[in-house]
Amino acid sequence: MKGGLKFKHRVCPFWTLAASTSWHEIHGLGYVWQRPVYPVSRLLHLQAMAAKAGKAIRPRELKRLEKELQDIRALSVDSAVSADSVEGDLTHWKGRLIGPEGTPYSGGHFDINIEIPADYPYNPPKMKFLTKIWHPNISSQTGAICLDVLGKEWSPALTIRTALLSIQALLSSPEPSDPQDAEVADMFKNDRDLFTKTAKYWTETFAAENKSSNDEKVQTIIDMGFTSEQAKAALEKHGYDETLALNSLLG
Repeated sequence: MKGGLKFKHRVCPFWTLAASTSWHEIHGLGYVWQRPVYPVSRLLHLQAMAAKAGKAIRPRELKRLEKELQDIRALSVDSAVSADSVEGDLTHWKGRLIGPEGTPYSGGHFDINIEIPADYPYNPPKMKFLTKIWHPNISSQTGAICLDVLGKEWSPALTIRTALLSIQALLSSPEPSDPQDAEVADMFKNDRDLFTKTAKYWTETFAAENKSSNDEKVQTIIDMGFTSEQAKAALEKHGYDETLALNSLLG
């Protein structure tokens, strides 16, 4: 039996209740708290992983994270968002979004780094794009995300999956009036056609599943005596135009 509030043979997990719900209200609804049964060895393993990551997260929150992870794995098959822990660490996840249809991000697969603080779920997870993206509310340099649900609008009733769904919705509905990247926001407001072309190009360059063509361009420049870092930097600067990248390196 899973831990939670039992009512008419159903269990209501404690984190689905509003943060303001009092125990008087809970008992008034007829719920009775049932202590969860949880393997001690599993709990010790989760605590050890969190300690290794330098996070003193409490057992109750670790249990919630494991349940969230199980849910998102189960739902990922037919979903545009997915996530999994990194090397079994429940405080460090890697998420993935599929670009929404009808947007410049369509066809792209975007990876997101997810760092979960010790006081989760009372404070939001820290998320940033690992995949480069051209969007007013996402830094084109660092991947930082400007989204209320990851800040002042966060609630313990939310989950990492709902945060990922909110980010995906942001790809469909940019908010240039509250930008993370001022340059991108300015282009969005003043030259929408150029913005769309640039965002689509970045999606095809950085978020497409098949990157073999770009990898071949990098290798070609490396074979000419340049380092991998020099090759990638030059190609990114010149939109993966191999000729322009080579000319810039050759001076």
